[in-house]
Amino acid sequence: MGKLVYEQGCFKLRARGQPLQTIIWHSHFSLLSRDGKTGVVDETSGESAFAGDEIRIGGGVVDSVGSNVENYARARECGAPYTSANTLRRVKP
Repeated sequence: MGKLVYEQGCFKLRARGQPLQTIIWHSHFSLLSRDGKTGVVDETSGESAFAGDEIRIGGGVVDSVGSNVENYARARECGAPYTSANTLRRVKP
């Protein structure tokens, strides 16, 4: 669990006690923009979250990204460490 951060075109997870992690979204996630905020939506579940929201993601930390990752170049620019996300849940305040 952590805060969804969007900076310099990169989504990151700020989890307590851990370094900022670049999120590698699975292919069923899409970019979302509403009221000047940037976020993502899980096209499978319909769940969405925006920068600043507390979230839970299913997946895990990965050491590196392979060239088979969508937006491989962007992921490399955003930098390690990486975390993979195949599910998303916004934590309600």
